[in-house]
Amino acid sequence: MEVRNILSALFFLLFALPGMSQEATSSYPQDSVKRKSFFTRVIDAFNNYDTLYIEPHKYIWTVMAQSTTMAERFTLSDTEGVSSLSFASPAGFKIGPYLGWRFLFFGYTVDVTTIGRQKVKKTEFDLSLYSNIIGADLFYRRTGNDFVLKKATFDEKGGGQKVDLSQHYGKQVDGINVSMTGAYVYYVPGHRHFSLPAAYSQSTMQKISAGSWLIGASITQHKIDIDCKKLEQQMPALQGNNSLSTSHMRYTDYSITGGYAYNWVFHPRWLMSFVLTPSVGYKRTHRSLWKEDDEEDGLRRTFVNRGNVNVNVTGRFGIVWNNSKHYVGTSLVVHNFNYKYQGLAMHNTFFTFNIYAGINFMKKKEYR
Repeated sequence: MEVRNILSALFFLLFALPGMSQEATSSYPQDSVKRKSFFTRVIDAFNNYDTLYIEPHKYIWTVMAQSTTMAERFTLSDTEGVSSLSFASPAGFKIGPYLGWRFLFFGYTVDVTTIGRQKVKKTEFDLSLYSNIIGADLFYRRTGNDFVLKKATFDEKGGGQKVDLSQHYGKQVDGINVSMTGAYVYYVPGHRHFSLPAAYSQSTMQKISAGSWLIGASITQHKIDIDCKKLEQQMPALQGNNSLSTSHMRYTDYSITGGYAYNWVFHPRWLMSFVLTPSVGYKRTHRSLWKEDDEEDGLRRTFVNRGNVNVNVTGRFGIVWNNSKHYVGTSLVVHNFNYKYQGLAMHNTFFTFNIYAGINFMKKKEYR
């Protein structure tokens, strides 16, 4: 069982949190509120909303089927825009059932793209947590050597003549390993009228269109290892081009984020959601370059450790139909990271696309 399946219980940790709480505008007797446990009061504090705009979750159990597609692409280029290499990890497609009880969700997914295929060392774990007031994204990705060349352009050293590498497009590339670990936490100031869980965790329902600003912070660590010799063996035209030569790069990004989210109720029980959160990040970099002045093998590593500022972007899009008992929908989350320093630029993008359908059952006492 892969890591993501073992941790799938966490994947939907807060999916039903809004449904566990009574909203602040509730008209239930005061004595019932006093009897709430400390744990329930904490949950209520994170799910405080106006029932004129948001309908609470009414059920204890849910069963759901979901398919997940995940893919990644990164591009190395010089800052002049002359030379570039783009690599992509083939999209993985996973499908499986889930069973949820209140705020715990258990499930098992199978990557159908690996059936009948030689095993690739690859781990992809994305965890999204949603409550009305705060949310978080956690990701742990080890793409390994599962990359193909998508696009490449560069000038020959000194000559400036374009080299065509199109014959290598779509072919698996040996010698590249990419990994990324990170966390993103954000606060929703307009949580009284706007609900992220309604769009991305199949729980509460947005009854009236509303939006909110988002404020947050993130920290991510990226590692890229490239075996230049292996690349040149596969693509001899790369030999002699130093503009993109890098054997190892590691950088840590500390970012402050701000953005806007909007839930559009375009028809009763139907919701379309848009979220865009740009971020300004300070990157601390460790990088090693190859140069042709080492007496032993013609190559030498030059280490650079500097800080610089770049802009990253996270986007979300979702469509869901929910009548409280049944729901079906789709969601897309895209993370884009950018790096530019000392003649080298890197753009790294990965996305998670979900399609799901489920049924809620066993109503809570207050709604029976």
